[in-house]
Parts: sequence; C-alpha cells; structure tokens
Amino acid sequence: MSAPLLSMRDVHKTFPAHRDLLGRVTARVHAVDGASIDVSPGQTLGLVGESGSGKSTVGRLAMRLIDPDSGTISLDGDDVTELKGKELRDLRHKMQMVFQDPQSSLDPNWLVADIIAEPLRAQRRMTSGEREATVRRLLDQVGLAESSISRYAYEFSGGQRQRIAIARALALEPQLVVCDEPVSALDVSTQAQVLTLLEDLQDRLGLAYLFIAHDLAVVQHISDVIAVMYLGRVIEQGPASVVYRAPRHPYTEALVSAIPHPATASRRQRIVLQGEVPSPIDRPTGCHFHTRCAYAMDVCRSVAPALVTYGEVTVACHLHDSGPNLNGAEVGPYSP
Repeated sequence: MSAPLLSMRDVHKTFPAHRDLLGRVTARVHAVDGASIDVSPGQTLGLVGESGSGKSTVGRLAMRLIDPDSGTISLDGDDVTELKGKELRDLRHKMQMVFQDPQSSLDPNWLVADIIAEPLRAQRRMTSGEREATVRRLLDQVGLAESSISRYAYEFSGGQRQRIAIARALALEPQLVVCDEPVSALDVSTQAQVLTLLEDLQDRLGLAYLFIAHDLAVVQHISDVIAVMYLGRVIEQGPASVVYRAPRHPYTEALVSAIPHPATASRRQRIVLQGEVPSPIDRPTGCHFHTRCAYAMDVCRSVAPALVTYGEVTVACHLHDSGPNLNGAEVGPYSP
C-alpha cells in the first residue's frame, strides 16, 4: 500500500468566540477536535457531516489557509505545519482548492483568461503566449469552448463557472485538489455533470481529492473512502461501499437512512435525530453525539470513545466496545 499523499494527525483548531473588555478570549469555538485522515495518491476521500461539523475547516487546514492549534499535516512527505514563506509557497503547486460558490470565488472584473492564468503568473515563468496556450488547454480539459477565454465569469451559468474554477485549480498540475462543497450550489443535473468531470479528470491526471460535502449520497458516488465528522471529530471512516451499506456509528446510520432511495422506500425506516447539534463552544462531555443518540449509555456521557478498527472500518462508538450487539439487538449496520 502506497504512503498517503495527505496525512493529518490529531489536528485541533479553535477560533475565538467571545472576548472580555480587555480583549482577552473568554470562549472558543472548537471547530476541529483531534481529526486524523489520510488521502492516498489517486484516491478520493469524502468528508461528510452536518453544517458546523468542522469539515470545511479541515479542508482549509489541509491547504494551510489557516494554521492548526496542534497536530501535524503532511503533504507528499513534507510537514506542511513547519513550512513558512517561500518553502510553503513552493509547495502550493502540489495542492489546490475548488470552493463551494464559484460566483464569489471568481473575480467578476477579470476575464476568464486572467482568472485561469493567475496561478501561472504567480508560480511559473512563462511567456504570455505559453500562458494563453495553457489556458486554452485547460478550458478544453473542463469542457468549455476556447471562446470562453475572452468572456467574464458572470456571463456563465453556475455549472460553467465551477468548470472555470476547476480549470484554475488544475493550472499548476497539482497532486491534491480539495473540493469544498463543489456541487452543493448547483441543480441536480449540473451536479451530475460536474461530478462526472471530476472523475474523468482524476482518471486522466491521477489526481487525489479531499471531497467535502454534507450530502452522503453525493459523497458515496464519487469517493473511495468516506470519513464522517460530527462536532469536530471523525467518528467513522472506511471504504465508501462499506460505510454506505453497513454504517456502524448511529450518526452515520441516521445519515444513510435519510438518503432517498425509491427502490427501498417501502421497507426503509427513516431515523429522525432529536434535538439540535450542540454548540461547538459548549460541547457535551464524553461522546459529542450522546445528546441525540437513541443508544446512549452512561459511559457515553462521560468518556469520549476512541477510534477503533473493525475490519475495514474505524468507528468511535461505545456500542462496539464489546462487539456489535447491545442487549441482544443489532445496532447497525443499517440495511437498505
């Protein structure tokens, strides 16, 4: 098995939430709480969870757009957390990002040619003719006409703008692309087209994706591995087909049960979680999910479960501490 391209180990990240009159921080948002993930070369890891789970923060940490409070992040063997200045800048060509909303991530005052060529101007010594040829090639790779080069981003549809954003991300020939909710702002048919494009580009260019989304159905479609986050923690991780068809964590079980599936709708039981996601400022003790879990036990309220490997899947849940059964009842996997 090849070494991970991206490796994040026990990463923590907090943000100031409140300050007193002297400017001292009195409360913090715990966005990422000890997350660990690996993305192998040419692989897609899907990171899924509700809004506020910390998944987008993980993506920004992976890109070093923000710095972790603690933990290590390595890319292709280089410790990204230790790099600064020119060393970090030189590593940028290996990792690029596609943001959720192409309307806000693309400058409306720039031509498409300038948008896609921006990373080339920053990182490559090229003549204007070489840059233009590269931009035309990238437009062709993402399925846009060469005439797009002299138009503004606002002249395109949402799906076309996201293709422009993907072309910009590919300009430096990265090994890793972090996709932060890249299709959530698009209609269903356009989502399918963009996902197909991403898969095609991965096959042709050998890209690795950290694919962040809240929709488990989308993540399952494109991912090799799925990691599920809840309130800053990775609570389940494993091969996409296994996590989708046989989730072990009650939270993952609820996510899977919410996916529309006409063929099994008559015999599928929707699991409706009670209550709201707790505040990341004042998190529950023990397992963060115990306030909404139908299987919660006393130990869940006081002891945080460790990630433990069961076969191909790792899961953080006390239900599995003594095996898959509780009081003689099967508690996951969910069976569609």
